[in-house]
Amino acid sequence: MGGTYYLAASLNRLFWYPAWVDSAYYTPTVWIDGVDSLSYSWTITTWWNQLKSRISSRLAVPSPVEIDLQVFYGAKTDTGSAHVTVIAKDPITYSGLRLTLAVIQNGLATGGQVVRSWEPFWGGQSFSIAEGDTFTYDEEFIIKGPWVEENCKVVAFVQDANTYDVLQSVQSPLLVPTPAKVADLTINLVEDDIRLDWPAVTLDTGGNPLTVDGYHIYRDTVGFRDPGSDPFYTTSNTYYIDDSGVVGTIDRQYFYWVTAVAGYKESIESPGAGEFDRQLATGK
Repeated sequence: MGGTYYLAASLNRLFWYPAWVDSAYYTPTVWIDGVDSLSYSWTITTWWNQLKSRISSRLAVPSPVEIDLQVFYGAKTDTGSAHVTVIAKDPITYSGLRLTLAVIQNGLATGGQVVRSWEPFWGGQSFSIAEGDTFTYDEEFIIKGPWVEENCKVVAFVQDANTYDVLQSVQSPLLVPTPAKVADLTINLVEDDIRLDWPAVTLDTGGNPLTVDGYHIYRDTVGFRDPGSDPFYTTSNTYYIDDSGVVGTIDRQYFYWVTAVAGYKESIESPGAGEFDRQLATGK
């Protein structure tokens, strides 16, 4: 009790589960859906093999819900918020659903990770949902002084309080990297269509490897993009063909920009590219 990483809420959550062997609580062990899933052989190899087996078996069970998690964090104020969307894609047979969020930190000197806080508390937020419905939830959190924000993540999971089943979980880094911008955008005429091409974005703004989710394409009739405008098109490819009849409109010109997207972070726009149509006078 009361160690460097001690958290009273975690102890409360521990005691929320039924007692283990001999009506007592022992560590280390692992719980899968509220069932103490490890035999008490204290060799690391046996423990680790059992752990991998139980996790693999659980991951193979289909989930009736999906979770989308977006984390927003302001490093200057040490405050952040999490926006969670739970979607019921299949019939729900549980009556005690709870959505729980936790801020965790890894990269500790011991090589492990700890829970820094439970949100809104260790027991989570109760909710109900039916097939085809959506439940949304917003929660604020604070990153306290000793925590290393670069090593923190927010975890969200849906659990049934009656069976202890964990239906789904997801996590997001506290500091979500921003993709580097699309370095070069080329435009070419392909018959009566416009084709855009650009190199794939594989790094964030800090030069670290990053896998982007896709690209937003913006189009306008003026040579600058309105920062508040919505994407004209979204794609996972590194090209786009505009076949909407833009070629040959001498009274209107079109300009294009491309941004890279990873999570909810979007890069700054690429250099612009445009098409121009002019009517030629007939010589006599």
